[in-house]
Amino acid sequence: MKVAIDESPLLPGKRPIELSYRDVGRGAPIVLLHGGWGYAFYPHDDAIAKLERRFVIPDRTGYGGSPHVTELPPKFHLAAAIETEKLLNALAIERPVLWGHSDGAIIATILALRDPDRYEGIIVEAIHLDRAKPRSRDFFQQMVNDPDSFGERVTRKLAEEHGEDYWRTIIRAGGQAWGDIAATPDEAFYEHRLE
Repeated sequence: MKVAIDESPLLPGKRPIELSYRDVGRGAPIVLLHGGWGYAFYPHDDAIAKLERRFVIPDRTGYGGSPHVTELPPKFHLAAAIETEKLLNALAIERPVLWGHSDGAIIATILALRDPDRYEGIIVEAIHLDRAKPRSRDFFQQMVNDPDSFGERVTRKLAEEHGEDYWRTIIRAGGQAWGDIAATPDEAFYEHRLE
């Protein structure tokens, strides 16, 4: 499915844009916010459709069926949070639970800090409190310099979700963005509001 929003800070200068999303099940909404490789590595729609909840699963700009990018801007998590607010407004979704993993966890937390009364709750995994990421830096470099080295199973999933000609671009952009984040350990994802 697609929904139009007026603009996104992840894709400045393009107006309007159409974001891709999945909408399965029924009941109170849970919004699933994917990590830096996209949604394909998470539960499948048929499994979550059996639960008595509505699951809204957006592909943020750069991923899946949403518009492609060649790089992620500085503070891309905040930009993605603003984009997600616009998507929720366009879909008239009120008081959802946010579930986020990795980049999605950062985005969910930023959303909840920006407007705590808007969300029923948040569930976060791999929230990345430490920006320095000393043990992940080789992984980020691998994303940038050799994304094919993650193996056939992983690269096939990435190609299926993002497109054979594009998946390396978004994986490299994510690796570069995280390398830049690791180089600025004194900045804060959450403006020191979690303390």
